[in-house]
Amino acid sequence: MQQYLKLPIRFHHFFEKRKLPVCNIYNSISYNIHLLATTISGENLQDSAYGSPFWDDEFDIQLSSDKRTNNIIRDLEKSIARFEKRLTEVSVSVVVKQAETTFISQKHLKRRIEINVYGKIVRSLEPFSFVSGFFIGPYLFD
Repeated sequence: MQQYLKLPIRFHHFFEKRKLPVCNIYNSISYNIHLLATTISGENLQDSAYGSPFWDDEFDIQLSSDKRTNNIIRDLEKSIARFEKRLTEVSVSVVVKQAETTFISQKHLKRRIEINVYGKIVRSLEPFSFVSGFFIGPYLFD
C-alpha cells in the first residue's frame, strides 16, 4: 500500500531524524482538496494558480448566494481537475447559508460554505467523498 505525507507537514520530525507522519491515498486527497479550497489564488509562491479564486469575492456583499455558490463550484472543479489528478468523475456541490457564530462574546450571523466533493480514485475506482465547511466574511449585521 502506497503511503503519502500527512498534511500539514511537521518538520520537527524531520529535524529530529524521525519518520514524517504518513496517511493513505484517501486522506491525502482529502488534505489536498481542503488545502485547495482554503488557499487564495496567488498565495502559493511555487504556483500562483494553486488555490481557489472564489476568495477574491469573499467580502462582496452585492454577490447573491446563487452566484457565489456557482463561482465556488466552478473554481473548485477547475482547481481539483488541475491539481488533484488522483480523482476522476469529480462533482462538487456547495451550500452557502447564514450561520450564527460568536465573536468576543457576541453572536453574529456569518456566511458558511459547506462543500461536498464526490468522485472516484483513479487507481482503484473506489468511491471518494469529501465534506468540509468554513465561514467566509464579512459579519452580517442585518
